[in-house]
Amino acid sequence: QGLAADPALAQHWLQAAADQHHSDALFNLALNQAGLGGDALPAAQKLYQASADLGNPSALHNLGVMHALGQGMVQDLAQAAQCYRMAADLGDAAAQYAFATMLSAGQGTPADPVMALRLFERAAAQGHAGAQYRLSLLQTKTTDAAPDYAQRLTAYQRAAEQQDHEAEFNLGLMYALGQGTAPDA
Repeated sequence: QGLAADPALAQHWLQAAADQHHSDALFNLALNQAGLGGDALPAAQKLYQASADLGNPSALHNLGVMHALGQGMVQDLAQAAQCYRMAADLGDAAAQYAFATMLSAGQGTPADPVMALRLFERAAAQGHAGAQYRLSLLQTKTTDAAPDYAQRLTAYQRAAEQQDHEAEFNLGLMYALGQGTAPDA
């Protein structure tokens, strides 16, 4: 039930809300512009920035993506890291993952493996599949103790349930080798 889709009318009402500085309306208009690509990307960037200025973490994350990839602007990894950090501070799981990845590699920001681990943990706790997978890898590499196969198995299962292909692969290996579980006959 409901109304027939009307993109023009949707645009009208989103614009009316955006004119009143509605963060989500600005964000949705930005998504529409970004989806057009090419010449529309600078307009998307301005709309994302306006939404971000109102505290929208998803807009900050998407600005980070634009800076990281050089979409509609010159690539700037330092600016991307700053956008991701601000969105991560607001609790955005995708931004926590992106900033943690940059911190791990020292891209656009000084390397900080301790902070990266914290951010991977926060994003993983929110169900971010990539963070769950990366967290299990980091826990494996950063400890001298015997591997905690049960913990690794749980992390891979969570990520695999969200179709993370690397986690699915590693989960298959764990079952084949009987790591954390009885060998699959």
